[in-house]
Amino acid sequence: MFTLEVNNLDLAYSKNVVVKNVSLSLHQGEMLAIIGPNGSGKTTLLKSILGIKAIHKGSILINGLTPKKAIQQFKGDIAYLPQHHNVNLLLPLTVYDVVAQIYSSSKMGFVLKDEEIEIVENALIRVNLLDKKNEFFTSLSGGQRQRALLALAIARKPKLLFLDEPTSALDVSSIDQIYKILAELKQENVGIMIISHDISSIVSASDKIGILMNEMKYLGSPSQISEDLIHQTFGAHIKIIPNDPNCKECKNHLAIPS
Repeated sequence: MFTLEVNNLDLAYSKNVVVKNVSLSLHQGEMLAIIGPNGSGKTTLLKSILGIKAIHKGSILINGLTPKKAIQQFKGDIAYLPQHHNVNLLLPLTVYDVVAQIYSSSKMGFVLKDEEIEIVENALIRVNLLDKKNEFFTSLSGGQRQRALLALAIARKPKLLFLDEPTSALDVSSIDQIYKILAELKQENVGIMIISHDISSIVSASDKIGILMNEMKYLGSPSQISEDLIHQTFGAHIKIIPNDPNCKECKNHLAIPS
């Protein structure tokens, strides 16, 4: 069972503490959402969990190891979908090429083994893009590009998946598709941590929510978040309401502007 444990974490740039006294945990089969306004420390927190950002104080352990050691030892079991992709749009890469980068990112036209081809194609099936595998990545819509990148992240069936603003600038239909895929992964015992400032979709999808405003203002069930805290966080009146019981698509709770 893969676990993430963050204890009393402080993060700083120079001497300026930007994340203070954060503690949280993530286990396989859970989805944890960290929400908050821009500049609240969300991406900095995620970078520290991935071993990109140095710790100022406290600890981060993945299966008992520091992030850098865990990623080295459990390569393939920990996946990351960044907010901004690094696919070179000047290269004539197909959707298949993008996902196949899990095996080689240094050359084009590389030939995969049969088992590797199967892994790549299965990942494309998961995100409903197998029929697009020979199309150029640049020809895809924003939502399709994000699903292709998600296929790259999940191709090796990770135990823990970290996502930074995966639905930013996507339309409602594309957002729904991303969350449907994440829900399926959670059911398959993947632990998911998602960074977002979009509370409207996060509330119904997550098991736990953390509200980060440089400090963790709340960590717990989405249904227990107070309206006052949401207003304080986002500077707008947002009401947490039960879904319409007659809506076949609604199962938990949604947050909608009132």
